[in-house]
Formats: sequence, C-alpha cells, structure tokens
Amino acid sequence: MTHEGHQGEKRAMLLSGTPFGKEELLVGKQLHERIAEMYRSGKKKKEIARLLDIDVKTVRKITRGEPWKPYERSLAPVGVLDPWKEWVTKRAPEVNYNARVLFRELREQGYQGSYDTVKVFIRPLRIPSALWDMTVRFETEPGEQAQVDWGSSNVWFGESRVRVHFFVMTLGYSRRMFVRAYTNERLGYLLAGHEEAFAFFGGVTDTILYDNPKTMVIRRESGTVVMNTVFEDFARHWGYQPRFCRPYRARTKGK
Repeated sequence: MTHEGHQGEKRAMLLSGTPFGKEELLVGKQLHERIAEMYRSGKKKKEIARLLDIDVKTVRKITRGEPWKPYERSLAPVGVLDPWKEWVTKRAPEVNYNARVLFRELREQGYQGSYDTVKVFIRPLRIPSALWDMTVRFETEPGEQAQVDWGSSNVWFGESRVRVHFFVMTLGYSRRMFVRAYTNERLGYLLAGHEEAFAFFGGVTDTILYDNPKTMVIRRESGTVVMNTVFEDFARHWGYQPRFCRPYRARTKGK
C-alpha cells in the first residue's frame, strides 16, 4: 500500500467519529471493508494489522464476521444525582460544602455520575450559608478574644478509613488559626489543644468563646453556666475568662 493509501485509510477511520485511541472498539466503514477484503484475499491477521498500522485485536474482531456499526456517543443519564439530592443537601454543610469530599462519599454509596454534577448542585447551597456568616460576624481588639471549635472528618490511613477530630483555636482580631488533630474530643485532648495553641500564639487572650460542649458545661442554672471543675481550674490557671454561646446559637461566635 502506498503512503497516500495508508493515510487515506487512517483518515477514513478518524472521519467515522471514532475517538482517538479507541480503534480496537470501532473503526470507519471503509477501513472495516478493507480489512475484510484483505483477509479474504489470504493475508494473515498480523500482516493486515502491520500494513494498516492498527491493533491486531481490531483485525481479529472484524475477521470474525462482526458487522460494521457507526459510533454513537452515549448520553449521560438524566437525573443521575436525584436519588442522593436529599442526602447531599443535609451532608454538604457538615463538610463545609466541599464538593470533592461529597463526591468521594457518594461514590462509596454507588453514585456513578461525575464530580462536576455534584459541584454544580451544591453551588447554590453555599450562598445562604455565606450570607448568614456575614450577618453575624463582629470584630474584636488584638488580644481580646479567641474562639475554640471542634471539627471532624473521615480520612484514609493506609487501607483504613478513620474519624479524625480537629481542635481549632482562632484569634478574633487577626483570624490566625491553630489546628491539631486528635482521636477524640475528650477533656484531656481539649486541654492539650489549648496549651499547644497558647505556645503556638505565644500568649493567651482575655476571653475564649465556646459552644456548649459537655466536656466543659455541666448544666445551666437560671442562665448561669455551671462548668466542669477541672476545666474551670484550667481556665483560672491560665488567666482567661471562658464565655459560652447561647444553646443552639453557635453562630453568635461570629468567626
């Protein structure tokens, strides 16, 4: 076959609409007929593959008598995310609207759609959250206040997926942040997180703002917080005043 003829065969394959690199699955009609003709004339399969510069698997499929069929692009299923939309809406704020985390967890549940589908779906969910954050933020002076939060996430360690808890202290004025990972949120790790944060920042703020964790708050009596005595002694030792948000109003922390 001449160079021009060879290039013509290659063009025939490309013009058929076959994706590049998929020739073993589908070839153009002219190339399909050419392979069948060469095989009927007595040429060996490997020789045909070499002469036409194609995969020998393609030749084998065609010489088995498989008819030619045009390439048809498969359409993405409609509403592929529908069975999980309610779950995603609830889960999204728990992972800070992280589309990659949601996509990974959806795949574990059997979701077969794309990452972009998840990203597009959660985009409007972020807006109300962002607006709410803007309405409750307030400013403090340097050294006046910090706030402490716990966060958690499932992470992979080798072949195991485990729950990791993150102690986070944020300075109210600069928004500087200290983060340390622990295996749980018990009092021992809570106090250790404080001490590491104090060392990291080089000091202690006048007040530290908290939610109402059971490790610190035993109960409320007529609006007054009754603290865990170990935690109360810890705060007194370091010379700062603990402050607690009203129950179910954690966003009044504002950072």
